[in-house]
Amino acid sequence: PVPTVYVRNLQVYAYHGVPDAEQEIGHRLRIDLELTPVRCDAVATDDIAETLDYAAAAKGVQSLIETHQF
Repeated sequence: PVPTVYVRNLQVYAYHGVPDAEQEIGHRLRIDLELTPVRCDAVATDDIAETLDYAAAAKGVQSLIETHQF
């Protein structure tokens, strides 16, 4: 079976919301990620190079939220 990796309580300060004040002042968002790769060869090979880089995934989500307004 392919393991699922969870990133809990990722906190990002961003400028999102409908009212102008929320977009100007900003606020802290808390995000939970659930990452399930299509395949994970590391289970069979025990090779760290084959693992899911959850830190890179978290940084990607953080970057998306900080650079785009919704």
